[in-house]
Amino acid sequence: MKQPITVNIMALNLSLRCNMRCKRCYGHLDAFPKPYLMDFDTLQRCTDLFLAQVPPQGGDIIFFGGEPLVNWPLIQQYLPWFAGLGAPDNIQHLLCTNGLALTPERIDFLVEHQVKPISMSLDGDYSVYKETRDIPQEHYAHIVAMMQYGLNIDPTLVVPFCVLKRRHIPAAYDILSHIVSLGAGVIDLYRDLYEDWTEEERTELVKQVNAVVREHGVIVQPFCESIFDCRTCYTPSIMVYPNGDIYDSCYTMASVLRDREIITEEDCQVLYMGNLATIDGLYLDVEKKRQLIRPHMECFLVDEDVHVAWQRMYEGTDIEEPSFFRVTQMV
Repeated sequence: MKQPITVNIMALNLSLRCNMRCKRCYGHLDAFPKPYLMDFDTLQRCTDLFLAQVPPQGGDIIFFGGEPLVNWPLIQQYLPWFAGLGAPDNIQHLLCTNGLALTPERIDFLVEHQVKPISMSLDGDYSVYKETRDIPQEHYAHIVAMMQYGLNIDPTLVVPFCVLKRRHIPAAYDILSHIVSLGAGVIDLYRDLYEDWTEEERTELVKQVNAVVREHGVIVQPFCESIFDCRTCYTPSIMVYPNGDIYDSCYTMASVLRDREIITEEDCQVLYMGNLATIDGLYLDVEKKRQLIRPHMECFLVDEDVHVAWQRMYEGTDIEEPSFFRVTQMV
């Protein structure tokens, strides 16, 4: 049975297009109707919907894709408009990008409009990175240079987003240490959702991460534990597509299951909330969503309980567990 839900994360799929073709990407362009780029009217309407129901502790608006920077003119138009809304100051804008289309001027604009963090895909050094992205080394060097440009402005502005394949678990210490050597003080860590990990592999990863934290004093965040509470399989987050369709954000997880032919596209419609043109609120059958996702995918990296994940990774250190602001009251 569908019920009204409250979300505090809105991911805006500004562009179904991308300037890379990553082997592990779960974006499947042909599954979505045109347009491929979001327009300003759609962006305004979904922002109004989000602000009308956001909880008192605030929330996050994420520029997502595809590659959101493909639609850079929309970001340039939107941020000054949002600044004039008089919205609560606990609404935070974030950018998820592969970094290829970043420039110093664009980073300066994002900083001016308080977009933070910039989450940038970086799976390790070039030898690891190129396994899933067929790009020349000079493109990789540009991405690293843009990360370092942002970190020179603010050490917490850019957060590398590192996705591990299971075969890289034994090398996780080296991979993460390399990212730290580039200047990163915070790293988001995730796994390739096309792979299933054993508890033994998760335990080995914990050891590797713990060694990095002890040696370098950096923060390694187990995504998605740092955002969601996987024990309940209820995500306080939506994804809005360029045509105005709204899905529970776990549609991205479901698309992997669909691509692996574990579930069908019809199954995925459990996560569909409607279109901006016709809906008057956000409604979801949470129980059906759990039945769709939980039997087939352990989405978490280390542990489905965010607090247990943190304790496992930081055991023996004096780094305090942060308050996980983005997690709302689960149902």
